[in-house]
Amino acid sequence: MAAKLKMSNAETQRLQGAVDPSARGDVHDAFTDRAAAERAIMALGARAFEDQARLAAASETAPPPRDWRLLAQFAAEWKEPDFPVSGGDLILMGYEPGPMLGDALDELKAHWIAERFEPSKDELLARLKH
Repeated sequence: MAAKLKMSNAETQRLQGAVDPSARGDVHDAFTDRAAAERAIMALGARAFEDQARLAAASETAPPPRDWRLLAQFAAEWKEPDFPVSGGDLILMGYEPGPMLGDALDELKAHWIAERFEPSKDELLARLKH
């Protein structure tokens, strides 16, 4: 569809995010759970999160009414915290640049997000050592 409509890369990414099923549960839960909203915004980006929130609100028929505008405002104002670990940190631990390093970073970041951005750099690196 993106190619047929000659969409820009940004438009294509937004469209993909709007229909991405990987964060749909978090988007649905975002109406009542801030942590779910944060996870979904990080996974999709603010604009695609807003699109999915609109779709979720439109599909809900039971009260209470779901106001996607509040979530859109939250997404626009929320700032993603800086992930405290870098590839350089893992290289200092003995990792070689490549897919294994990327996988380890992805695993650490997923844990950091699941723990609401609370684990420190030292805690995350200690987790990796185990």
